[in-house]
Amino acid sequence: MADVFLSYGHDDLATAKRYAEAFERAGFSIWWDESLRSGEAFDAAIEKEIKGAKAVVVLWSKSSVQSRWVRAEATLAEKSGTLVPALIEPCELPIMFQLTHTVDLTRWKGEAGEAGWQALMADVRRLASTDAAPAQRPRVLVAPKSASRRWMLAACALVVLAASGGWWAFTHWSAGATGLASGQTSAPVTLAVLPFVNLSSDVEQEYFSDGLTEEILNQLAQIEGLAVTARTSSFSFKGRNEDVRTIGEKLGVGHLLEGSIRKDARQLRITAQLVSTRDGTHVWSHVYDRELSGVFQLQEQIAKDVAQALSIKLDVGEMRRANGGTTNLEAYDKFLQAAALLGKGYNKDFATQAVELGREVVALDPNFLRGWDQLALALAAMQVWAPENAMALRGEAEKAVARIVSLAPESEQARRIRLEQLLEQRRWLDAAALIDSAADEPEVQRLAYGLLRDTGRFEELLPIVRHACTRDPLSLACSAQLQDVEAAVGRSEEAQAEYERSKGLVGAHIESDAIALVRYGVGPNPDPKILLANFLAILKDGNRPVTFDSEQIDRIRTLDDARALLHKTLDDQANNEGLRILIIAFWASALGDRDLAMTALRRANIDMHARTANLWLVSYSRGWRADPRFKAILRDTGLVDYFRASGKWGDFCKPVGKDDFECH
Repeated sequence: MADVFLSYGHDDLATAKRYAEAFERAGFSIWWDESLRSGEAFDAAIEKEIKGAKAVVVLWSKSSVQSRWVRAEATLAEKSGTLVPALIEPCELPIMFQLTHTVDLTRWKGEAGEAGWQALMADVRRLASTDAAPAQRPRVLVAPKSASRRWMLAACALVVLAASGGWWAFTHWSAGATGLASGQTSAPVTLAVLPFVNLSSDVEQEYFSDGLTEEILNQLAQIEGLAVTARTSSFSFKGRNEDVRTIGEKLGVGHLLEGSIRKDARQLRITAQLVSTRDGTHVWSHVYDRELSGVFQLQEQIAKDVAQALSIKLDVGEMRRANGGTTNLEAYDKFLQAAALLGKGYNKDFATQAVELGREVVALDPNFLRGWDQLALALAAMQVWAPENAMALRGEAEKAVARIVSLAPESEQARRIRLEQLLEQRRWLDAAALIDSAADEPEVQRLAYGLLRDTGRFEELLPIVRHACTRDPLSLACSAQLQDVEAAVGRSEEAQAEYERSKGLVGAHIESDAIALVRYGVGPNPDPKILLANFLAILKDGNRPVTFDSEQIDRIRTLDDARALLHKTLDDQANNEGLRILIIAFWASALGDRDLAMTALRRANIDMHARTANLWLVSYSRGWRADPRFKAILRDTGLVDYFRASGKWGDFCKPVGKDDFECH
């Protein structure tokens, strides 16, 4: 049976063909037939295909809503729980489907990175639980040609996280999980904030609803005595009509905050209600009508009201707006738009737009601290996609960081920046001292993760990541980090089990699939055919930052040919850049080429001054850490000096006598 059954109206044949081809490019098998269109032959064969499909995608249009066959197919799919409706043309849906979550694709132009298409793919993946044919993937993803772009992006994401020590990813997915490094325990009252529904006439205002929800979530997360589920897990229920008791069980919370937002040019109406997940009863509800100019005070008021409804004693001072806010509505609106783009994942167009919006934000309000912080993040993301402009982008990011420090030199953001600089400079002793001195500052404490990762202390890191994932159980980013750390400390079975669990999570599985595939490549007895097939798929995909000799790609027949190409690629001056060299090191690791991996690691870490976290990740199997060349890199990066001075040798190395050491 096919992964996807495509249902469409008689007049939508050309459009249906475009969707069928897009699903096939994404790696799904699909059932559809030009000669057996919906409305012509709803017989036993079609019924069998619908019942056997993992997902039934119904393309709603003026034609299909009039077709009793399409309605019958949609009804059958809804009963079996496989219905994935998509609106391809403005029309009024059949009444029985008007309350069903429907992805709006009326503006889709066929681009894989477009938000509506990504939302549809997320719904299909949730049901199909695969990104490629299962027969090709016994334990890890074996990407067909159509999925090579995802693998490439995943490899880039993995390397960027390794090169940066995973700072940005950990900071984002650990929101709401503060205090982990200092041993804070879970709070007695648990709450999840579900995405407020956008009731505005303009569907483009979705970013405003999402952004305001996140602001309320962040306000609540500051309250002592209240444990708030992180954004990723809460937002995974967006558009899904699930029972509150089911959501509470999945998130492990006792209460849910939900509501709606209606915004026009000047007015804002927010309805909010607090629900018990034990029995579905309403604990509290309120309707807020405000001028749009009062949005900042309103989000604080909602958070305060919710806390009072939960009988938590508050110090009103703790409910102040987060340091670094703005009173400029236009700047705030663009800030939310940029945040929504950055939250959509690894995509060049999203990063480009986020940078442009970020520049507009700080131009509108030069004192908007969080705006400068977000611009620096967007610029860092953009460097991956435009390495030819990396120097200019890096310079602009440094100016943004300098602006933050000048605006608020004693702020948590400024301390976090100082810690980032110390880690970049490999001044690990000073970084540890700063972390100890800022035990009560969440922004700084989260970056203790970076210190542990850089210095190879993954056993200490593991419970922190596990704890964060219990607070954000539906986050793919958190799951991927957990798989990464589990594998680094030798818990391959646990890493694989977490990977299997992650397949059921909603969202882009890019990083998770990449970690699983690299783990397969460096594991025991990898299948050479699988490795070569995936590597060729990567090389033939045009969306990659590493420059290759296209003629030599066509001549690859064996893994030795592939390794030879990687050697040539490393010597190409066009690839003489830190990120590209680290990507080559990761590929060399997956293909089992120790000499190339060590050469690339040395160039990236010594010549390009990359973050040392990548050392432990590239070398976590095959006994490569015992290689004398690996030991030399540790000496030359200053890690050995840090180990001796701190007495903290991490998990993989130990001193031998006064002057030597060994690694495993």
